[in-house]
Amino acid sequence: MCLQLFMLDFLHANIHRMLSPDLLRQVIKGTFKSHLVEWVCNYLLTKNDE
Repeated sequence: MCLQLFMLDFLHANIHRMLSPDLLRQVIKGTFKSHLVEWVCNYLLTKNDE
């Protein structure tokens, strides 16, 4: 009797395929939404004060 994981028949149970989009989302969120938006806001505030 050979034990098989019940997830072998599930097409979307591959943990590597499930994590890839989340890692890409974190990079985009960290780079563009956090860093770039903060930089632009600081730039606009300094230019407005001059």
